[in-house]
Amino acid sequence: MDEHLLNLGELSDELKTSMQVTLCLKNPLPSKLLDILTQLAKDRCATLEAIVEGLDPKNLRRLYSGGLSLFYGIGLPADSIILLDCERGFLIKETPPNIELKFRAVKNAEDLYLRLVWHKFGIAVLLSGFVKEIDVRSRIFSLAIKGKRDQWCRFGHSVTNDLPQVGINVEMFGWEKWNSHIIEVLELV
Repeated sequence: MDEHLLNLGELSDELKTSMQVTLCLKNPLPSKLLDILTQLAKDRCATLEAIVEGLDPKNLRRLYSGGLSLFYGIGLPADSIILLDCERGFLIKETPPNIELKFRAVKNAEDLYLRLVWHKFGIAVLLSGFVKEIDVRSRIFSLAIKGKRDQWCRFGHSVTNDLPQVGINVEMFGWEKWNSHIIEVLELV
């Protein structure tokens, strides 16, 4: 099965029997595959997660809205990988537009999963509240979230240099990294 190729329908059948689906992505997920995963999230209680690196906020929101838990990864493989139940894995073979997607089985999927799981360093969050305080020198701001603790936030390097004004209501999408108490803002609305 190492060189066996699956088409999208065959992979969809594999996904329906899995209790855990983990995606490792440096590139946007093909729309047809995201549609299948979104439906899977609506139909049953499977764990659907994506470890991502370098995706833009638009693609992150698509995954998040599709019901996937997002994790921030560093040093992920260049090829997109789908891991099922930590035991089976498939590479998404890049295909030209209008050509059917193909998925190639990977060797040692369990070992690959165990190595990649260490690359989970944070989770995607969507927060809303009002800006309570800003620290211009440190380039951070405090977001007062209704019914929760205040959260310090810092813009990701490519978002903007302008801090929001105190008192303004905002919605933000970003990374809550496990090794930091400051959320990195990817997008501020």
